[in-house]
Amino acid sequence: MSQNFNFHELENSESGVVTVDGAEIQTFTYTITGPNILSVTVGTTGLMGGDSGHGGRTYLKLEDHGGTDMQIRDSNSSNFEDTSSIEIRLGGDAELDSTISLLEYAVKVLKSQVDYESGL
Repeated sequence: MSQNFNFHELENSESGVVTVDGAEIQTFTYTITGPNILSVTVGTTGLMGGDSGHGGRTYLKLEDHGGTDMQIRDSNSSNFEDTSSIEIRLGGDAELDSTISLLEYAVKVLKSQVDYESGL
């Protein structure tokens, strides 16, 4: 699964560790500073050969550090509420694989809907 990507070459990148269900996950945090300041922290144990009981653990966090209009809706509510961070923890190998595929799809859709050449 490694793509020989050097995370430490990213400007503003920091490494850390979070613990999810007793498993230590090496994370990397990348911060973008502009009109808003937003960071993503992400990491995984990788594939561990199982479902949530024995499989890998994955962590994803978006965090506002200033000027980001971010809201979240709980699945039990119809209302969005302001938040400063969103954290997602996943258990299992299939969950890691499907999350990667879904995030790649989301990036493709978002990029296809933005006209970067218009200068906006």
